[in-house]
Amino acid sequence: MVDVPVKKSLKWHLPTDPIKRKKVLIILGVIGAILLGAIIALGLQLKNVDSNGFSALDTTGIADKLTGKVAVSDLDGVEYDSSLANRRPLAIMVENHPEARPQFGLTRASIVYEAVAEGGITRYLAVFGAKDSDKVGPIRSARTYYVEWMLEYDAIYAHAGGAQNALDLLAQLRKGEGNIDQAGKPVMWRDRRGNEASEHTLYGSTVFMRRYSEDVSWHQDASYTPWKFAADKSSEGERAQNPVAAIHIPYGGSYKVDFTYDATDNVWRRSLANNKDIDAETNEQISPTNVIVMTVNRTEVMSSGKQVGQLDLYGSGKALIFMGGKVTEGTWEKEGQTKRTRFFDKDDHEITLIPGQTWISIVQPGIVATYDQKTTTETAN
Repeated sequence: MVDVPVKKSLKWHLPTDPIKRKKVLIILGVIGAILLGAIIALGLQLKNVDSNGFSALDTTGIADKLTGKVAVSDLDGVEYDSSLANRRPLAIMVENHPEARPQFGLTRASIVYEAVAEGGITRYLAVFGAKDSDKVGPIRSARTYYVEWMLEYDAIYAHAGGAQNALDLLAQLRKGEGNIDQAGKPVMWRDRRGNEASEHTLYGSTVFMRRYSEDVSWHQDASYTPWKFAADKSSEGERAQNPVAAIHIPYGGSYKVDFTYDATDNVWRRSLANNKDIDAETNEQISPTNVIVMTVNRTEVMSSGKQVGQLDLYGSGKALIFMGGKVTEGTWEKEGQTKRTRFFDKDDHEITLIPGQTWISIVQPGIVATYDQKTTTETAN
């Protein structure tokens, strides 16, 4: 008689015992939730794959997100994942020509400097810390004073060429380390939105720039003196009673800037040329927590046959510091090339800022920033 193999059933059944069945169902539910979460996270990351073929998939800080480990950023006083809070800053030149608007990525920066480049046209230096932006720009050229501000943070510096005296300063001080000058795809790329001139079409990604800096073995540690930060513990109702309603900075023509105080969110809503200043990357209105207006002497110098501006950034000068619907009339001080610019009140106490983005507007004597003070009746109401 021939033995016929008996096929074993591959089917699996839940245990008939109610207690064992419940335990198995709980285990399966946990496994299913973990798999679903992983699929969703992967889908969100894959949305960030760049068309150039350089993936923006970024696992930085995932361990901290799972463990809840956080640290306070020395750059803006805000809590972030500890692996992100105090990375080496990344400073990017962003232009402000009307054809360059709306710009990308400015709401993600911890600090933004705004100053006149030439011809009354302002330009930004956006300093990024814990936050990244998949698109920043349009990116434009360097000037000596933006280089000087960048040096305060020992930042990685991204720009598209520059005035010759600025490039000479970079070559002298950096010798290539920490300097990204039109490094090309996928760090920077051209992207035309309409009929704008080609000089208004260069963009970059902070994720790509940081990876590039790691690939070429630049140091990644932050090295700068932090400002002071402390949370504003006042209520919305209390802040609504504060006297400053708006700030006005009369850069010429279409560069006029206004900030309107929002007591609910405790920020200053920025307008440019009488229109809301929107970040095209986040579709949010630029709304810094702190606004500082520095008055700095400016001279015009010749650099390789071209006239360019130069700011007297060393020593001290007048400053207006706006926080929480209030203004402090004080001073700015800068002691040396790599020293942080610091801000003091009339009693020479260093200003303590509110955690969040700080926007620094630089004006020269003759450009007078003003602010609207609420009437006694408005304050009482």
